[in-house]
Amino acid sequence: MNSVIADNSSDERIPVSHCYNTGKDEMNLLEYSFSGASNRASRSTEELLFEREAKDPETGSSVIRRVSMSFSSKYGRPTIEDDQVYVGFQALTYERRRHGCDSARLEFTRYEMLKAIGWRDTGPNYAKIDRAINRIGGVWVVSQNAFYDRVAASWVDKKFHIIDESHLFTREKYD
Repeated sequence: MNSVIADNSSDERIPVSHCYNTGKDEMNLLEYSFSGASNRASRSTEELLFEREAKDPETGSSVIRRVSMSFSSKYGRPTIEDDQVYVGFQALTYERRRHGCDSARLEFTRYEMLKAIGWRDTGPNYAKIDRAINRIGGVWVVSQNAFYDRVAASWVDKKFHIIDESHLFTREKYD
């Protein structure tokens, strides 16, 4: 997921008229949890390191897969509620793709997000979505041999943010 565009308009959907076929969802990230088990953002956890052994599909030899996730010192590690927003990103992306848009850019209203994750339509929940995007956007992933490219028949080292960019159109106030 590269871009997140959210609008606060109540039920108005932002039209998804631009489908750029440049994004790729990394299903491998499901193996690694970046969020904590608390509803409070931890600023003391600066980094998580995951290591797993895997077999190379070409050679059958053992490969150590490493993923390091570091978090924004300003916003902290994502919370369990932020994880729900991340799952909402996946649900909304799935919905868009079902309708033919395979875009790296996800456009949605915060109202749509609330519906996707089952939260009530209240001002504090709109603010929670904003904070979740800040924390998820602050996750920096550095990987070594964690992703396998079948076309290139090679392990790939990647470095990326979960969210590259976000644009939030705000209402005058939260209810």
